[in-house]
Amino acid sequence: MSTLYCKEDLLRRLPAGDGGDATAPTLARLGDWTAAFVALPPLRLVLAVSDHARLPLLMAADPLDEVPVRLPRELYRLLLDIRFPPELARLEREALQPLLPVSAGDRTAVAWLEHYESLLREAWDQGMSGRSPGEMSLFLATQPSELLEGATPAQAARRRFQLLPDQTSATGL
Repeated sequence: MSTLYCKEDLLRRLPAGDGGDATAPTLARLGDWTAAFVALPPLRLVLAVSDHARLPLLMAADPLDEVPVRLPRELYRLLLDIRFPPELARLEREALQPLLPVSAGDRTAVAWLEHYESLLREAWDQGMSGRSPGEMSLFLATQPSELLEGATPAQAARRRFQLLPDQTSATGL
Protein backbone atom coordinates (compact mmCIF):
# COMPACT_ATOMS: atom_id res chain seq x y z
CA MET A 1 0.00 0.00 0.00
CA SER A 2 1.14 3.54 -0.78
CA THR A 3 -0.30 6.92 0.05
CA LEU A 4 -1.53 9.55 -2.38
CA TYR A 5 -1.35 12.81 -0.43
CA CYS A 6 -3.84 15.15 -2.10
CA LYS A 7 -4.22 18.89 -1.91
CA GLU A 8 -7.76 19.77 -0.88
CA ASP A 9 -8.72 20.80 -4.44
CA LEU A 10 -8.15 17.20 -5.54
CA LEU A 11 -9.13 15.36 -2.36
CA ARG A 12 -12.66 16.77 -2.35
CA ARG A 13 -13.12 15.53 -5.95
CA LEU A 14 -12.07 11.94 -5.16
CA PRO A 15 -14.28 9.28 -3.62
CA ALA A 16 -13.71 8.70 0.09
CA GLY A 17 -10.82 6.40 0.94
CA ASP A 18 -11.34 2.94 2.38
CA GLY A 19 -9.97 3.90 5.80
CA GLY A 20 -6.59 2.20 5.21
CA ASP A 21 -3.51 3.12 7.21
CA ALA A 22 -1.84 6.15 5.60
CA THR A 23 1.14 5.72 7.93
CA ALA A 24 2.03 2.27 6.58
CA PRO A 25 5.45 2.37 4.90
CA THR A 26 5.40 2.12 1.14
CA LEU A 27 7.41 -0.47 -0.73
CA ALA A 28 7.72 1.83 -3.74
CA ARG A 29 11.29 3.04 -4.23
CA LEU A 30 10.06 6.45 -5.42
CA GLY A 31 8.02 6.70 -2.22
CA ASP A 32 4.52 8.01 -1.72
CA TRP A 33 3.03 10.65 -4.02
CA THR A 34 1.53 14.10 -3.51
CA ALA A 35 -1.00 15.37 -6.05
CA ALA A 36 -3.14 18.36 -6.98
CA PHE A 37 -5.84 19.21 -9.48
CA VAL A 38 -4.64 21.58 -12.25
CA ALA A 39 -6.91 23.28 -14.77
CA LEU A 40 -5.37 24.37 -18.07
CA PRO A 41 -8.54 25.06 -20.05
CA PRO A 42 -9.79 23.08 -21.77
CA LEU A 43 -7.78 20.38 -19.95
CA ARG A 44 -8.41 19.09 -16.44
CA LEU A 45 -5.26 17.47 -15.12
CA VAL A 46 -3.73 15.88 -12.05
CA LEU A 47 -0.14 16.80 -11.28
CA ALA A 48 1.68 14.44 -8.90
CA VAL A 49 5.21 14.34 -7.49
CA SER A 50 7.05 11.46 -5.84
CA ASP A 51 8.47 11.81 -2.33
CA HIS A 52 11.87 10.45 -3.43
CA ALA A 53 13.52 11.88 -6.56
CA ARG A 54 10.70 14.47 -6.86
CA LEU A 55 9.65 12.94 -10.17
CA PRO A 56 6.65 14.83 -11.63
CA LEU A 57 3.76 13.05 -13.33
CA LEU A 58 0.91 14.68 -15.21
CA MET A 59 -2.25 12.87 -16.26
CA ALA A 60 -5.80 13.58 -17.35
CA ALA A 61 -8.02 14.12 -14.32
CA ASP A 62 -11.06 12.38 -15.73
CA PRO A 63 -12.39 10.04 -14.59
CA LEU A 64 -11.49 11.42 -11.19
CA ASP A 65 -12.67 8.41 -9.23
CA GLU A 66 -10.02 6.31 -11.02
CA VAL A 67 -7.01 8.57 -10.30
CA PRO A 68 -5.57 6.27 -7.59
CA VAL A 69 -5.80 3.32 -10.02
CA ARG A 70 -4.54 5.18 -13.09
CA LEU A 71 -1.54 6.91 -11.46
CA PRO A 72 0.55 3.71 -11.20
CA ARG A 73 -0.19 2.91 -14.87
CA GLU A 74 0.83 6.42 -15.94
CA LEU A 75 3.98 6.17 -13.83
CA TYR A 76 4.87 2.92 -15.61
CA ARG A 77 4.66 4.72 -18.97
CA LEU A 78 6.77 7.62 -17.73
CA LEU A 79 9.43 5.30 -16.33
CA LEU A 80 9.66 3.57 -19.70
CA ASP A 81 9.95 7.00 -21.36
CA ILE A 82 12.93 7.84 -19.17
CA ARG A 83 14.51 4.53 -20.12
CA PHE A 84 13.83 2.37 -17.09
CA PRO A 85 14.06 -1.35 -17.73
CA PRO A 86 10.47 -2.64 -18.13
CA GLU A 87 10.84 -5.04 -15.18
CA LEU A 88 11.85 -2.25 -12.77
CA ALA A 89 9.03 -0.04 -14.06
CA ARG A 90 6.56 -2.89 -13.52
CA LEU A 91 7.80 -3.54 -9.98
CA GLU A 92 7.43 0.16 -9.09
CA ARG A 93 3.92 0.24 -10.56
CA GLU A 94 2.92 -2.80 -8.51
CA ALA A 95 4.52 -1.45 -5.31
CA LEU A 96 2.27 1.62 -5.49
CA GLN A 97 -0.94 -0.35 -5.44
CA PRO A 98 -3.28 0.28 -3.83
CA LEU A 99 -2.94 4.06 -3.45
CA LEU A 100 -4.82 5.50 -0.49
CA PRO A 101 -5.89 9.17 -0.98
CA VAL A 102 -5.48 11.35 2.13
CA SER A 103 -5.01 15.07 2.81
CA ALA A 104 -1.59 16.48 1.93
CA GLY A 105 -1.63 19.07 4.67
CA ASP A 106 1.57 21.10 4.56
CA ARG A 107 3.96 18.47 3.24
CA THR A 108 7.21 19.60 1.61
CA ALA A 109 6.09 17.98 -1.65
CA VAL A 110 3.34 20.60 -1.96
CA ALA A 111 6.05 23.20 -2.68
CA TRP A 112 7.36 20.90 -5.43
CA LEU A 113 3.86 20.67 -6.90
CA GLU A 114 3.70 24.45 -7.00
CA HIS A 115 7.15 24.58 -8.66
CA TYR A 116 6.12 22.08 -11.34
CA GLU A 117 2.78 23.78 -11.87
CA SER A 118 4.60 27.06 -12.48
CA LEU A 119 6.92 25.40 -15.04
CA LEU A 120 3.92 23.77 -16.67
CA ARG A 121 1.92 26.98 -16.95
CA GLU A 122 4.92 28.81 -18.42
CA ALA A 123 5.46 26.06 -21.01
CA TRP A 124 1.70 26.01 -21.70
CA ASP A 125 1.74 29.73 -22.43
CA GLN A 126 4.71 29.22 -24.78
CA GLY A 127 2.93 26.67 -26.97
CA MET A 128 2.90 23.34 -25.16
CA SER A 129 -0.91 23.36 -25.20
CA GLY A 130 -1.02 20.85 -28.06
CA ARG A 131 0.92 18.20 -26.15
CA SER A 132 -0.47 15.14 -24.40
CA PRO A 133 -0.21 14.80 -20.60
CA GLY A 134 2.44 12.12 -21.16
CA GLU A 135 4.55 14.47 -23.28
CA MET A 136 4.15 17.21 -20.68
CA SER A 137 5.25 14.76 -17.94
CA LEU A 138 8.38 13.93 -19.89
CA PHE A 139 9.07 17.64 -20.39
CA LEU A 140 8.79 18.33 -16.64
CA ALA A 141 10.86 15.25 -15.76
CA THR A 142 13.74 16.39 -17.96
CA GLN A 143 14.04 19.99 -16.73
CA PRO A 144 17.21 20.64 -14.69
CA SER A 145 16.50 21.89 -11.19
CA GLU A 146 18.67 23.81 -8.77
CA LEU A 147 16.64 22.11 -6.07
CA LEU A 148 18.06 18.77 -7.27
CA GLU A 149 21.61 20.17 -7.53
CA GLY A 150 21.29 20.73 -11.28
CA ALA A 151 20.01 17.26 -12.03
CA THR A 152 16.71 16.50 -13.67
CA PRO A 153 13.97 14.60 -11.83
CA ALA A 154 14.44 11.80 -14.38
CA GLN A 155 18.13 11.56 -13.44
CA ALA A 156 17.23 11.59 -9.74
CA ALA A 157 14.74 8.74 -10.30
CA ARG A 158 17.31 6.72 -12.24
CA ARG A 159 19.85 7.24 -9.43
CA ARG A 160 17.25 6.07 -6.91
CA PHE A 161 17.22 2.74 -8.77
CA GLN A 162 21.01 2.73 -9.20
CA LEU A 163 20.66 2.93 -12.99
CA LEU A 164 23.59 4.30 -14.92
CA PRO A 165 23.02 7.73 -16.41
CA ASP A 166 21.64 7.55 -19.92
CA GLN A 167 23.86 9.49 -22.34
CA THR A 168 20.98 10.54 -24.61
CA SER A 169 20.89 14.31 -24.69
CA ALA A 170 17.53 14.39 -26.48
CA THR A 171 15.67 13.43 -23.30
CA GLY A 172 17.96 15.21 -20.87
CA LEU A 173 18.74 12.07 -18.96
